[in-house]
Amino acid sequence: MSDTDVDPFANPCDLWVLPPPRVSAWFARVDWYLNFQMSKGVAYPGLHLPNETLRLSEEYEVPLPPPAEPDPSAPLLVLSMGRLPSRKCVVVEAKTFGGSWLEKVHEIALNLDAKSVHVFLPAKMSVSEAKKVWDGRFASHTAHFTADAEAAL
Repeated sequence: MSDTDVDPFANPCDLWVLPPPRVSAWFARVDWYLNFQMSKGVAYPGLHLPNETLRLSEEYEVPLPPPAEPDPSAPLLVLSMGRLPSRKCVVVEAKTFGGSWLEKVHEIALNLDAKSVHVFLPAKMSVSEAKKVWDGRFASHTAHFTADAEAAL
């Protein structure tokens, strides 16, 4: 592991952070069951009421509120205790991956009260770049980084 400072599979932590599967080879290396949960969660189209519920609403003239549309940029949190050396995994989406993505990661880590965080970087983001941004903005909170290129190792 040349570009990372900690082996994510050998060192337990509170939170693993992954980018979405389209920009992360690590996503496929996660435990198959968690991968299934996260893949389904990322692709979730939102709540759809059964046809029978809609029919009954119309028949009895009971208005139904429109279902809330899911926010595609909302992070997806999955409990991973017992499947990975991490208590929780979170998939963090972004339009661009860089400093703003790391800001979102930091905010989530703070909100989840994660003492130890391991961030799997999206493709084309280096560990040195991530450390530079993190140390410059969030020095009070420690994080370890792993490059996407290391997923193939």
